[in-house]
Amino acid sequence: MKDKLPDIEEMYQLKRFKKLIAEIASCDQSILTLRGEILKLSGDLSNSAYAVQKGIKTFLSDQINIKENILHEIETILEYLRSKVHQKDLLESFKLYAISTEWLKP
Repeated sequence: MKDKLPDIEEMYQLKRFKKLIAEIASCDQSILTLRGEILKLSGDLSNSAYAVQKGIKTFLSDQINIKENILHEIETILEYLRSKVHQKDLLESFKLYAISTEWLKP
């Protein structure tokens, strides 16, 4: 793999893939935090707590949609890369571009 660098489109896709992997981790953290905030407010029956909880639920829904879009884009990139590169070469590319493979673990 070191003798054969990816073409420009593959390099762009790998760079975008690396960025999306980082974004998905950030999105997951936001979702966990927002769900925790909703749980904290669920015991408070005041109107202000209800309004805040409603706003947080909207933001949570937005974060979930963002995550779904990122996952779709990741899948699209992986399909492209799989069509261009063999599995072994793809893993070598991940190493070359310092792309974490933590997301591959079950």
